[in-house]
Parts: sequence; structure tokens; C-alpha cells
Amino acid sequence: MTSFNKEEMLEDLKDWHLKLKQFQVPNTGKAIIQIVNSFTIFISLWILQFYLLEKSLILTIVIGILNGLILGRIFIIQHDCGHKSFTKNRL
Repeated sequence: MTSFNKEEMLEDLKDWHLKLKQFQVPNTGKAIIQIVNSFTIFISLWILQFYLLEKSLILTIVIGILNGLILGRIFIIQHDCGHKSFTKNRL
């Protein structure tokens, strides 16, 4: 088990803003990939839910919960797009 070293932690946090700088610039290419991934998973799980509805109610509910998490991800993406932090263009 490793021990907590305050000096090491403070040294790591000293240039934290520089490490995060690459994630603060909107990237349309990466944004499109994330949007496509999210909607593909959401629609696929939605279709799977309808398929499993007659076969297993419990599986349908479990997949519905997972799909709810993906829907939360889609909401976060939409929210970030509104602030122009996901892409440079608000649309």
C-alpha cells in the first residue's frame, strides 16, 4: 500500500492547468465522433429494449437504466454545445 505524500501531490498539481489546456479547446472532429457514438448506442439500446420487451421485462428495465445513462450523456453534450464548449459553432 502506498502512503500519501503531500509534497508529491502538490508538485503534480502545480502545472495542472497546463495539462488540462488541451481539453479546453473545442474540437469539431472529436465532437462529431462523440455525438455519433452516443446516438448509435442510444438507438441500439432502444431497439434492443423493444425486442426484449416481450421476452424479459427485467432485462428491458436493466437496459432502460443503461439507456438512461446514455441519454444523460446526450444531454451533457447538448448542454456543452449550447455554451460553445464542445464545438466552435453553436448549431
